[in-house]
Amino acid sequence: MKTLGWFGAFLILGCLHARAASIIRSVDEPALRVVIGQPLAGAVATVDRTQSNRYQRVGQTIESTSIAQDYQNVSTLYLLVESGTDVPVSGTHFLDLWIGEWDKDLNTAGATVRREQYDVSGFTFEDNSYYGFTFSSPFTLNQDTDYAFQLWWTTDDPTHSFQVARANGQGSGIDGGFISDTSNVGGLPFDATPARNQDLVFYVQAAVPEPSSAVLMGLAGGVLLLRRRR
Repeated sequence: MKTLGWFGAFLILGCLHARAASIIRSVDEPALRVVIGQPLAGAVATVDRTQSNRYQRVGQTIESTSIAQDYQNVSTLYLLVESGTDVPVSGTHFLDLWIGEWDKDLNTAGATVRREQYDVSGFTFEDNSYYGFTFSSPFTLNQDTDYAFQLWWTTDDPTHSFQVARANGQGSGIDGGFISDTSNVGGLPFDATPARNQDLVFYVQAAVPEPSSAVLMGLAGGVLLLRRRR
């Protein structure tokens, strides 16, 4: 009887992490597996790339003092949309999300941790809803590292405008601050001075392996064990 061998085992393990980045909506703020976040709202920040304001990019810095431990298996970033938008089906409509290291002394972006693009053609961002930007693979936030996340539209369009909630002076739970840029040089990441106590309303959520994943991992381990015994 032939076994799957090393290649088959790696194929099984690879399937556990093969998923596409996507956006999910929730009417309630996330409550499960939230590892870090800022829940207080009081103002708005505009994620805008229309003909009249083409290069609005926004984000948030998170200093290491806000990270109590190493947070592993980070899977989703939630933002609260206070004023939404309807994105048409035709045309090019991508949101670009960057998360990476941050130099809090120089206020500059560092090494990229994850960068994802989300095709939102035909998508509706509804008012007062939470939107989870899932990552194509999980990662770890280390407690000795400063981070930032940034969001923008990759093209300009009259529909490319919605507002996300920020703290407006109430953001005492996160060491870091809201960042934005409106220069005519597009792309991510950008460098900016954080506005402290003006944090975005955000939640970072960790995933839990599904039972089916645990079974597949056990199967892969069994395959490797059989391979060794032959």
